[in-house]
Amino acid sequence: YEPVTDPAVLDELWRNGIQILNTIYSHAAKPVEAVRKEVDAVKHHPALLMWVAGNEWNYNGCYLHMDLNHCGDRLNEVAKLVKRYDHQHPVASIYGEAPPLDIIERLDAIDVWGVNYYDELSFGDLFKRFAQRSTKPFFLGEYGADAYDARYSVVNEDAQAHATKLLTQEIMENSAIFPGGICSGGLVFELADEWWKDGDGSPEAQDTGGIAPGGGPFPDRTFNEEWWGLVTLQRVPRKAYYTFASLAIPKPHLVESVLARGGNATEGLRKSCTPQGCTFVPRPLQEFCPVQGCGHLFGEKAHP
Repeated sequence: YEPVTDPAVLDELWRNGIQILNTIYSHAAKPVEAVRKEVDAVKHHPALLMWVAGNEWNYNGCYLHMDLNHCGDRLNEVAKLVKRYDHQHPVASIYGEAPPLDIIERLDAIDVWGVNYYDELSFGDLFKRFAQRSTKPFFLGEYGADAYDARYSVVNEDAQAHATKLLTQEIMENSAIFPGGICSGGLVFELADEWWKDGDGSPEAQDTGGIAPGGGPFPDRTFNEEWWGLVTLQRVPRKAYYTFASLAIPKPHLVESVLARGGNATEGLRKSCTPQGCTFVPRPLQEFCPVQGCGHLFGEKAHP
């Protein structure tokens, strides 16, 4: 959970229509003052969507087992410092479960709340509970299911795909673009497997096991930490990859204006299709810039 401060990395992301939530602070061993240099390094880059302070910190105590209020106060201090040096981007914090009202009020410098949530095939009343506590923007910082079924000690791609579909649809049904919706989106966990996560295993092999706090994924309520990828370590797509790609975004007709002229959050969209269906994804910058005249972002002359 280190911030991306290399402009070359952000350039490549931006060229492919990707913006990031940049985790500026998660481990309390890091000096608070260190964030200024990191913020200044990339705060003007178009690939930056927002900053993030803290990840599931109610479980890990800012990775130093700090008490809840002490950790929260540290993250609030970080958020204020980020805003002192960057007036353009919001600061989010990611909580495990819906943050209680006293925490939301205590961290008054946090603009957006993310929640990591794993409880089989539904978010239950999560959206309702958050809406009762705050009107600040809300998103799912992590959700999904791993591809290993500990009940039978086998890979279960069908179960992972099923969970990915139902959970993503529930996020979209509660989208903030609908009346009464509060959810600004969600980040499915995760793109590719990570073989290092089981501390009792080898990074050279895909092990079962590993730990993570809270809830439990479908179908076994077991966190098989090295099996969460929509694609394998070798980048071979699993069934969940195709399922996720086939889900259309909410109100797809609303993207027509973005397709025509772009916006602050994207350079325009295009259809991406698999055998299972189509969805919209951002266009690569080089495709859209001839329309927008945005070549100056990379030191090029703008298109006429």
